[in-house]
Amino acid sequence: MILIRTLILGFPLLIAALACWAAVVSKRSHERPKDGLVVMLEQNVPALNPFLPTTEAERQITDLVHEPLLRIDEHGALQPALADLWRWSQEVTCWFGDAATAQQALERLQAQIGERNRWSEWHLDSAQTVENELRLRFTEIAGTGAQQALEVIADLRPQPAAIWRIEHETPLREAWDQFMAASPQAKPIRRVWFDGTNACEIVVAGSAQRLIDELRTSLDAGTAKRTSLTLRGEVGALVEPVLDLEIRPGRFWHDGKPVTAEDARVTFEFLRRNDWPVPNREALRHIQSLEAHNDGTRLHVTFRKRYGPALGAFADMPILPTAWLSAHPQAREMDFLKQPPPGAGSHRIASREMRSLILTPVQQEKEAPRFLFSFAVSPLMTQIGMRTRTVDLVWPAPAADHTQLTQRRLKRRWVSCV
Repeated sequence: MILIRTLILGFPLLIAALACWAAVVSKRSHERPKDGLVVMLEQNVPALNPFLPTTEAERQITDLVHEPLLRIDEHGALQPALADLWRWSQEVTCWFGDAATAQQALERLQAQIGERNRWSEWHLDSAQTVENELRLRFTEIAGTGAQQALEVIADLRPQPAAIWRIEHETPLREAWDQFMAASPQAKPIRRVWFDGTNACEIVVAGSAQRLIDELRTSLDAGTAKRTSLTLRGEVGALVEPVLDLEIRPGRFWHDGKPVTAEDARVTFEFLRRNDWPVPNREALRHIQSLEAHNDGTRLHVTFRKRYGPALGAFADMPILPTAWLSAHPQAREMDFLKQPPPGAGSHRIASREMRSLILTPVQQEKEAPRFLFSFAVSPLMTQIGMRTRTVDLVWPAPAADHTQLTQRRLKRRWVSCV
């Protein structure tokens, strides 16, 4: 009987309390800036990891804060973002027995610039030597120019380059670093590409037998099974596709520091080291090297071989500052939640609490809205917010009992505001 009386008396009080709360919220809603959008979400507060968003809502929030090098628009076309220019080229490298022969090959190629200007026919942009190495850069990657240029110097007998694959039962990196630091035979190794943790491929110029024997002995030390070393093939010159991305001038992180190609390089090296299932991971796997050129304004990416979807690895992949990644080399979800990195997107994080997030536009003059996100909101509070018009957008949790039609409408409203 007492319980029934309590319920009878308590229910009106609950209704009155909710009405008072709604009135207060309604009053606050009229006082908030007109450019602010209030968003209620049933999901818990997200970590805002830009590489691994757990929901579509989190993906679109991080898309406001963080910026990629390139974007894919609604028509599927690539558009500039942090990078405003990108271009492909092809680097061809060959090695000679000594530096004098390499210089002779360079001079012979330079003699082809005469009246006919065969460099233009070959799409040869530059040529240079480094000790016994000759490097050629072609602006056309699908033509026959490289083959024609190499025919001019074929009689100087470039050394063959052998490609070896090394497979080890245990992680290879530490043993490999020790060998490279200690062995005098390591000099002919021109390229090293790690395929996961237990395998790598190397390019060796010239005679390689002594190197392979010593390498096998070094890697087999202390292990029961022999290391697998397999010759994958030999080439007269190494051909590598190259992608250059120019960083757009005047782009800054939200802490005021300029965005550089070094930030992009460190970001992609970070992604290559971890095992996160980021989009187009296979393209990241084909990268031979990443370098920052032109005083930090150009990201120079060399690939092992031609790979059609390679450019897609740089589209819609957020870039983070070098300083933050250096401080969090093994970054996980809690690092993004407790110490979020500065972004370079249209909005910065102005306030972040246990159940709320405020994003403010970086450039106030562009009529971009301010966002107030409330997380872990109950269905009752959501209904009250909608009834009192104190909320602009509602995004239900993935498991919420809403019809697909309602979800599509809410998403369209969200995208139109973003």
